[in-house]
Amino acid sequence: MKYLRWTIGKEITGRSPNRRLVDVYTEVDDTGHITREVGTDSAGRVVHRAPSTDDRYGLFDNQVVRLTVDRESDIDPETFERMWRG
Repeated sequence: MKYLRWTIGKEITGRSPNRRLVDVYTEVDDTGHITREVGTDSAGRVVHRAPSTDDRYGLFDNQVVRLTVDRESDIDPETFERMWRG
């Protein structure tokens, strides 16, 4: 798994469904499929999780990321899990 950060207005363009959203961290499996995503606001608070129990859609639903062999994660798995669990 790789854990990648995407920034609204930089890597993510267009309208965000959550106005407070600044960064989205994604968990990407070895085939490039995004399995989970967590979004944070400007203070680093988690304001978005997908998939979620209330059936909200994720920004990266059905997306595949092309990973290069040398692409490192932006955060470690433990940090992603802490954000995911809240």
